[in-house]
Amino acid sequence: MSSIDEIKNKIDTLPFVQVSDDELNNLVSDIVNLLGLAGNGNAEIRSQFSIYASMLFDELITKINLSLYAQKALSIIGYPLADSVELIDCLGEAAIKDLLISSAKVLTGDNAEFNEEVLEIFSDCLGWSKKPNEINKELTAIAVYVSFTGALNKWLNSLH
Repeated sequence: MSSIDEIKNKIDTLPFVQVSDDELNNLVSDIVNLLGLAGNGNAEIRSQFSIYASMLFDELITKINLSLYAQKALSIIGYPLADSVELIDCLGEAAIKDLLISSAKVLTGDNAEFNEEVLEIFSDCLGWSKKPNEINKELTAIAVYVSFTGALNKWLNSLH
């Protein structure tokens, strides 16, 4: 086996999530709360809170090793039609938190369930080319995070 194959094999066997339940809940809550506040604040608050939320989200996707698996979701996600703040306004903070936490738990192998109604609206708002019920749970969880990344980037780009 070549060294490249060995490296690929090691990457494929890395666990998705390397974060405790408490840390996951705290990070997701902080991210969604900051974005919710940013959406209702003045320009300075929007910028500051959005940057903080983005930094925390970067920490979260690093902890769940998303960059190693994001490629798998690219065939089903599209260009986000809504930004992250619009998603929070549409679905509510609790629904977005639950979706992000459930997705991370699915990636750890936990038997977490998605709220199908929330997931359906989320996928429509973010331009998925396939319905969530047409793909497996792991791919759905990856797609949730990749799509939310796109929605967050769309929000951050709108601040300029």
